[in-house]
Amino acid sequence: MLFIQRLCTALNEQELLYAVAGGHAVAFHGAPRGTIDIDFVAAWKPENLVGMQSVFSNLGLISKQPLEAIDVYQFRDEYVSKRGLISWNFYNPNNLTENVDIVVTFDLQEGDAIDLDVGGVQVPVLKLEKLIDMKRASNRDQDRFDLEALLAIQKRTQRSET
Repeated sequence: MLFIQRLCTALNEQELLYAVAGGHAVAFHGAPRGTIDIDFVAAWKPENLVGMQSVFSNLGLISKQPLEAIDVYQFRDEYVSKRGLISWNFYNPNNLTENVDIVVTFDLQEGDAIDLDVGGVQVPVLKLEKLIDMKRASNRDQDRFDLEALLAIQKRTQRSET
């Protein structure tokens, strides 16, 4: 089972509110994109973040920053504005290819994701429009490349719907 499948299976079992974002979401929407880490967006609720941290811990992942879910929830604005925290990073010290980020600058809302079947596992993926908004806001070099590819996909999709 792929790492993303194990992650999403465990998150789904806990009924947590999350969606795949970042490079994996770009690829799921049809743009070729290589990436190792798996980026998630989450509903910004303390119980949801605590649950995600617990799932990650159970899968052998540890936080790169000395943070706990409740602290990230309570002090998000301060962490973003004063410490430049954009994502809360986790990694597996026994398998460095297993990296996960929770994007702290995005609050997942009901209806922001679509469900895809990935080898029999239901994987919520950030909707194309939301992913485009996120890439626009980030404006890093890789995000600008992703944005260009996603806008081309959006244009093709809109043409095929008419």
